[in-house]
Amino acid sequence: MLLILSCSGSREPSSDQISRFARGKSLYFNDSLEESLDIFTVLYDEIPSFRENAERYARALQYTGRPEEAAAVREVILEDGFYYIDTVKALSRYYIESERFGEAAAMLEAALTYSSEDPTLLFLLARTHARQDEFDRALSLLSGAEAIMERQVEIPLETASLYQRYGFYEKAVSSITRCIAFVGEESPLLPALMRLMDNLEKETDDL
Repeated sequence: MLLILSCSGSREPSSDQISRFARGKSLYFNDSLEESLDIFTVLYDEIPSFRENAERYARALQYTGRPEEAAAVREVILEDGFYYIDTVKALSRYYIESERFGEAAAMLEAALTYSSEDPTLLFLLARTHARQDEFDRALSLLSGAEAIMERQVEIPLETASLYQRYGFYEKAVSSITRCIAFVGEESPLLPALMRLMDNLEKETDDL
């Protein structure tokens, strides 16, 4: 997810730079990390305001065992005015592992003002408090994240209901099976999911 706070001072990449980035990304997704890193590095030196390249550069640095360098690139991304939520998540994980809890918490709280329904942001903020033995605050944040995730599960539940209504039983069963695995045994959604699964099994047996 991308949230733009400011884009002053940035410039657009040229068609050649976009083409080279596409080549680097293709190498990246084909597990040629070092080769892709070479391309991303040159592009980052040429045009650090090319944010898509900067983030891919940071990921390539991280996946090739250079987390400190990746964090430095991500810090620049956030300081320069583009607020990438995925960048916040990645950098906050690094800060938490480095026991820089105050910096992680401040960044996550800022991101939550723009994406308050993101359960991963809440989870990471809870982790910063848990690592500092702030049990009540961590539990409150985790409960909030869990509630959001349960609401999100309602979407595939509705999808499964539509599959059932129009006779696509195998797709409906697959969707419900994924939901059941996701929510766990203590979820308040589980009874509704199990009832729908029972109905699907009965309808399948009648075919």
